[in-house]
Amino acid sequence: MDELTITLPGSAGIASISDLHQELLGALGTAASGSSILLDASTTSAADSSLAQLLLSFKTEASAHGIHVSVLGLKEALSLKNLLCCDAAVSLDADVGPSEVGSP
Repeated sequence: MDELTITLPGSAGIASISDLHQELLGALGTAASGSSILLDASTTSAADSSLAQLLLSFKTEASAHGIHVSVLGLKEALSLKNLLCCDAAVSLDADVGPSEVGSP
């Protein structure tokens, strides 16, 4: 089984999501059924809901092609759940704890 690793950008928001989208589409075009794609988010320090939406749709599309997708190193404050609860940019440098992200 082949594995492809894609490193997510340090700042993964609406301004940079188009480039990542194109990279993910390219990976889908070259990955064979039964292969794995690892999305490395260990250096991602800021993101917004556009990243969460892209990752969820990518995982769904990859699964339909028999490709396994996993995300490595996604920090709790940038979890898909937290990113979908708000549309403001979240930065790990801010004084916002993970339990506060997305709170009204």
